[in-house]
Amino acid sequence: SDFFGSGVGVNELHNWYRTVAKDGTMTCRWVMPYKESGKFVLRNLGKTAVTVKLAATIGAWKWDDRSMHFHANWRQQYPIATRPFSDWNYVTTSGKGVYVGDELCVMQPVNKWWGEGDEKVWVDGESFPSHFGTGSEDYYCYSWSDPRLFQTPFSNQVRCDGPGTKGQTVVTRTRNLDVIPFTKSLKFDMEVWNWADTKVAYAATTYWYGMPRATSNRGAEPAEAARPIPVAPAPSYKIAGAIECEDLQIVRRSPNTPAESQSGALSDGEWSGDAQLLVRGNRPGDFIELRIPAPEKGPKKLTLYATKSWDYGILRFSVNGRQAGADYDAYSPKVILTGPIELGTFEPKNGQFILRVEVVGGNSESKNAKSFFGLDAVTLTAP
Repeated sequence: SDFFGSGVGVNELHNWYRTVAKDGTMTCRWVMPYKESGKFVLRNLGKTAVTVKLAATIGAWKWDDRSMHFHANWRQQYPIATRPFSDWNYVTTSGKGVYVGDELCVMQPVNKWWGEGDEKVWVDGESFPSHFGTGSEDYYCYSWSDPRLFQTPFSNQVRCDGPGTKGQTVVTRTRNLDVIPFTKSLKFDMEVWNWADTKVAYAATTYWYGMPRATSNRGAEPAEAARPIPVAPAPSYKIAGAIECEDLQIVRRSPNTPAESQSGALSDGEWSGDAQLLVRGNRPGDFIELRIPAPEKGPKKLTLYATKSWDYGILRFSVNGRQAGADYDAYSPKVILTGPIELGTFEPKNGQFILRVEVVGGNSESKNAKSFFGLDAVTLTAP
């Protein structure tokens, strides 16, 4: 699955060079020239029999002094300590060739961001890397630790477990117009720069072409391939009886008001379930409505747990169309938890509560958007 860009598990991929379909069919379109013969060998490292159907398209190739062999290398390591900061080698080649892409699988065990590390590529033995990036996320063509999946011809994020970017993430980038040629050698490192002092897992697949005598520092790693895949631990903190806001159904919202699960660093404490629902309002009047299931009949006291931050607005709450509590100023110069916000006691309608959160203004101390807000969890208790 790593070779085909799917990474950990079967994840749908649509890329110029590779496709992974929903049914698990995996296709690659790398040209793999050979002068005299070619052979495919599949080795089962597990204890369970596997049925594989393999098909290859073969065409004519005139071998000459410019022809190169295709290489795909794989490396995995766990655990990797994130302190002190370090550079992790994808591959180092020797000989002449071109570098054409890679895939990275990351297991992040905590609810903080892993992707600030820069790629560093040394070509032909240079003393300083001529390719020096601005962050792993930028290298894979996205930013802001965005957990959303995306498909483009040359860069893709095909898995991101969450909440936020916790758990397994699979990103890939292939090169068509921006291949990296080398005449003597190429060394590709990715900096392990993580907001948390923890232990992560990395697995990288690299793709390159090399002249017949080109080699790399990567061989087969059957022992690593047979190891159990590292799994992120369960959330370290959860409010008793919490209904996580990031898991609730959004029934209505104002136009152009994105909402997504967010995990990351807080100035104090942790979000329940390691995440919150971040709502990016643009102006007063922007709102979101969440459906809170209430299978038990009878009135319930609703308590909201939320977040305060430098770009958060003044909020008004309502439950089933009735105002709930006083307006709440969610501004703070640093990101902190609100603690319990008592909304009041309400009778469910049709087995549910509809919680509406609306931006009604901004704190004068805020110098930013003033209209964002974050919702952590809700509890329903007997009055």
